[in-house]
This record gives sequence, structure tokens and C-alpha cells, in this order.
Amino acid sequence: MLPLRKLKAKSFPMLRTKPIILQLLTYFRELPETKCFLWATGFGACTALSLPPIYALPFLVVGISGLLLLSENIKKLKTALFTGWFFGMGYYVVSLYWISAALTIDLSQHIWFIPLSLVALPSYLSIYPAIVLTLVCSSNKQGLSRLLAFAILWTIGEYIQSFAFTGFPWSLVGYSLCFNTSLCQGASLFGIYGMSFLAITVGGSFFLLEPSRRENAFAFFMILGLILSLFLWGEYRLRNSSEEKPTNTTLRLVQPNISQKLKWDPANRQANLETLMTLSKQSSDRHIDAIIWAESAFPYSINVGENEEEVGRYLSSILKENVFLFTGANLTTLAENIHDDREVWNSLVVVDSLGKLQESYEKSHLTPFGEYIPWRSIIQYLGPVSKVTQGTRDFSEGKGLKSLKVGDLPTFSPLICYEAIFPREVTSDGSRPQWLLNITNDGWYGNSTGPYQHFQIARVRAIEEGLPMVRVANTGISGVVDAYGRIKGSLPLSKKGILDISLPKAISTPPAYARWGNLFALLIILGLSAFLKGSTFLFSRMRRR
Repeated sequence: MLPLRKLKAKSFPMLRTKPIILQLLTYFRELPETKCFLWATGFGACTALSLPPIYALPFLVVGISGLLLLSENIKKLKTALFTGWFFGMGYYVVSLYWISAALTIDLSQHIWFIPLSLVALPSYLSIYPAIVLTLVCSSNKQGLSRLLAFAILWTIGEYIQSFAFTGFPWSLVGYSLCFNTSLCQGASLFGIYGMSFLAITVGGSFFLLEPSRRENAFAFFMILGLILSLFLWGEYRLRNSSEEKPTNTTLRLVQPNISQKLKWDPANRQANLETLMTLSKQSSDRHIDAIIWAESAFPYSINVGENEEEVGRYLSSILKENVFLFTGANLTTLAENIHDDREVWNSLVVVDSLGKLQESYEKSHLTPFGEYIPWRSIIQYLGPVSKVTQGTRDFSEGKGLKSLKVGDLPTFSPLICYEAIFPREVTSDGSRPQWLLNITNDGWYGNSTGPYQHFQIARVRAIEEGLPMVRVANTGISGVVDAYGRIKGSLPLSKKGILDISLPKAISTPPAYARWGNLFALLIILGLSAFLKGSTFLFSRMRRR
């Protein structure tokens, strides 16, 4: 951080007597704009280190408190705008660097996309913290009011980020508090957005320790008390969940750990399929009700009305009576009104032991540039472009989320790939399912932080909805999370294997966030803000008497 030895010797002889907050304020007050932007970038990078899987929470405090201290001396709105933007760049470049790993699978085809993932995406996402800091600086609020304004506006920015331009609610700062299952129970009350509000409030709390205003110090301890209260409530909630007995359904999760380069090579298709079938046929001392493969695990297209019966018979050869196979596959059909052309869906299909395709779900929230090229008619003028996944044709969009009922298995809501990252968008509006199924292929991202983040994000969806989450990934992390976010079993990243595990039960009464959504979360956020501000005001009044 601050080069204190250098400052002692040259700039600030009073350093030994001045509190560190005042030292920083004095230092930041004299910063030129260029250094201000450099500090902001560093603070953003520090904040990113608090996200999973690192969970370096001291860096959350350094990043958010540092930015707020830096903002105290910003006089021009233009400076505030660029300071917030550079903070965002540090934050998003560090937390999303792993996206570029997918582009190295076929570097000759996708080298054009690397600058887009490393620079363009963080540049866009950084607009949100830029606007937030500009609004905070324009309000001239100080102390606790400044911190709360920043936390509320940041949370609103994350909410907008979740749906603007198809939405990308990744790297939400609230995930930094989910290192602890008890603390993460807050997501059942106010979702990940409420957790983000708390994370910003806690991260910025050291900004309040300026000794000249004791009411700010009082607010600091109130914030710590608030977090402690949430932790204790989470502990109480977990202990009273009584670890209910699981359902009578036993699932086999299959993780073949096939590298993306091998998976993509047409010459390896049959070998990859045989790997999956061999793992699926391993003996077990338990009765398996369903075998689950990952996204796009079946390496051939299933052409509706053409080869689906043949595919079904082939896959059913590994199934015992009344056992189902869930697999990701490309489902194709002749497109309407288009001569000799096809539509392609990234799908989940369910095959029974008789070889019949019982159900299917077509992914509805497609990944931009991964499964389709947005604004293709405009972008193509810049040169030939292709999506990251195989094939020249864009994937078609499914009709939306739906719950599937297969045999005697509990009803489930299928989610493919990053569909699990969207809060309040993992179940349909109909009857409530009994579990969530997320199939994905994180093999694109190797051993980076991306697969770990993806798993933890899915875990929070389970807490929000009060539903168990079953996650099956090609290279990991596959696992089962109960309705309280507890990991009941998992297969580590980059390991081949199977996991036979009982399906946990859903919580009979949906949590508050699942019932009342983001409006309820907003009311809690505003209520907590009013409580902190009101308590601090009363403390200040009492001191004056």
C-alpha cells in the first residue's frame, strides 16, 4: 500500500503522531489525477481478490475503504468518473481474466476476441462503478452517508448489470461474503444483491475510522455488529434445519474430464463417448435412479425426426430398467420456412431405459459470442467473425425455463451453463420444482478461477431458492449442494470420476427472497441503511448533551 518509510523521511514528519486515516487523507489530497487513477485501479484489483475462490477479505476492506478515502478529495466530476472507471477496470480485469482462456482452444480463429474479453468487457462493466462514484461525489455526502450512498448505488448498478445487454451478473461483490455458509444464509433473505450491499458496507467500514468524528466510529462498530448478527442468525438457521433425510432418489454424476481440445476434435468423438459410457456402467452397491452427463456431453447431433430413435437405443444400452440418462446434446430440426437448413439448440435430453427420448430442454439464455454473435449484421462489416463454440450457425434460443417431470423422479428445473448465474431466473413461473439441475462445460477455462466461481455462484442460487442444486461439469466442479448451500458431495476440478449421491430435499416453505424477490431485498437494504443512519444520529445527539 502506501510507502510509509518514504513518507516518514521526506513528506510527513508528523506521521508518527497522526492516525493512519488522516495520513491517507493528507496523501490522497495532494495526488495528481494520473496517480489517483493508478490507486483506483489497484484498489479495484484488491477488491477482486476477495471473490471466490481466494476470499481474501482484508483486500475487500483495502479496496472499498481505499476508494472511498480517495473519493473524499475529488473535486471534479470528470475526475470522479474516471476514478470509478479505473477502479472497475482493476476489479473486472482481475476477476474475469479467465474468459480469455476459452479463446486459446482455437487461437487462429478467435484471436480477434481476446482484446474483446480482456479489455472491452471490463471497459463496459466499469461504466457502472464510474457512474456510482460520480453520483456519490456529486452529492457531497460525508462519513456514513457517503458509505451508504455508495453501497446502495453499487447494488443498484449490479442489478442493472444483470439484465442490461443480455445481462452478465458475474463478479458480484456479494459473493465475497459467501466463504462462510452461515453468513451466506443472508442470501435466503435478500439474495445476492443484499449480500453485495453488506459486502460494500463492511468493506468500506474502515473509511469511517477518522478520529475527528466519533459518530463515524460508532457506525463502524454498528456495521460489525450487523454482520455478527447475520452470522449468528445463519448459524441458528443451519442448526435448526436438522439435516433432513435426503429423498429416495440416487443420482450418478459423471465427470469424464475431457480436455476441450480433445472434446472438440471430431476424431475423438467416439472415444469420448465410450469414456462416458464406461464411467456410467461402473457397478454400485446402491440403486441408481438417474445418470447425469454434462453440457454437450453427447458428441453427435440429435436430429429430431431422423436419428433420435437410433440415438435413444444406443444410449439406453448402459441403462438398467427404470433408470434415466440425462445428457447435454445439440438438438437439431429443420427450420421453418428455410429450405434445407436447420435450427440448433444447446439442449438437455432425457433418455429412458427403453431408448425413448422422454423430455428435452433447450437453453434459452444464450451466451453472447459463445453461442451466437449479437448484432451480427453490424459486426460482420468489421470482418468475418465466428462464435467461440463449434459450427458456423448460431444456436437458436429456447422457449424459456420450464420444470420437467420424468418418471417417479422429483420435478426439476434444468439450467445449462451460465443460466445458473441469474438470480430469480432459475425456475419458471409455474409450480415450484423440487431441485435444480445445472449441466455445464467449464473445460474451456482450464484450472483458472472461473470454474470455482461458477460453482460458488450455483451454490448461492440453491440458498436463494431453498432448493438443492445438482451440478455436473465436464472437467469439474461437479457436485450436489443442499437447499442451505451445504456441499453434500463433489468431484474436484480436472479429475475424472463418478459421484453416486442421494438427492437432498427442498425446503418445504420457500425462503423470503424466493417468495418476494428483489423488491423485498430493496426494502431490507433501505431499512438497514435507515437503522444505521438513525442509530448514528441518536448517538451523536446523546454525546452533545
